[in-house]
Amino acid sequence: MESEYDKRLTIEIVPFRDLTTMLFFVFVGMMVDIRVIAEHWTAILGLAAAVLLLKPLATFGALLPFRLDARTAAYTSLGMLPVGELNYLLANAGLQVSAISQTTYNIILGASILSILLTPAAFAIAGPAGRALNAVPGLRNLFGQAALPGVTGGRLKSDAVVIGYGRVGEAVAKGLKESGMTVTVVDHRLDLIRNAEGIGLTGVYGEGSSRVALEAAHVETARLVVVALPDVASSREAVRLVREINPQAAVVARARHEQNVEELLRAGASKVMVPELAGAHALLNASLDSLAIPY
Repeated sequence: MESEYDKRLTIEIVPFRDLTTMLFFVFVGMMVDIRVIAEHWTAILGLAAAVLLLKPLATFGALLPFRLDARTAAYTSLGMLPVGELNYLLANAGLQVSAISQTTYNIILGASILSILLTPAAFAIAGPAGRALNAVPGLRNLFGQAALPGVTGGRLKSDAVVIGYGRVGEAVAKGLKESGMTVTVVDHRLDLIRNAEGIGLTGVYGEGSSRVALEAAHVETARLVVVALPDVASSREAVRLVREINPQAAVVARARHEQNVEELLRAGASKVMVPELAGAHALLNASLDSLAIPY
């Protein structure tokens, strides 16, 4: 079950995850002995083939009692394709106590690297593999039903997403709700998210310029996305990500200064507003109205 903190925690952890992943691959690359791999490439291919066959099959068999849908079972089984870090530790421990030779160690290392390199391709075929499994009469009854695509976490996807729930974002979100639209708001301040949920809006606690938060808000199905973040760097990144995720959405962005309008338009915004200038024009019009001066 998701909590109100889960998206925020994911956003905080992702940079650390990326750093440790980079260090892991650097560490693996430092251990590779190209000469041994070149001499024993047939053994490496044979071991890699055994891993590529047995690991997904073992995972798939272990998942069957849980009656997951075919797509989830395919993605999970193929996602277990790469040889994990524990295997390096075990192989290294075996090398230290002379249980395996240096050559065997390098063969294991080469096969593991090959399994890692093939993982993106495995994910690419996971979707078609799931559909193929679901089409086999004998296997179809072993799978459960997938969740309805229109509902996530028990909540319907919204017509509009407002990124940034400060004074401007709050006014926009309330106005959209009053016009009859379903609205999701994204903000990094938990108290504001709770306030939004208190008046019937859907809230996502996270950075508005984070892909994780935007995907949690389902911007891919929104008809309108309003970027009301106060600083231009975050706004530019949010607009870029929204446009990447949902090219068809109308994206209206807020700019603090007139000189920021062009860069937000280049990032993909459909329209950019400067609240201070809009307020100044409204004030001017009100002033002229009070003097009955036409404009």
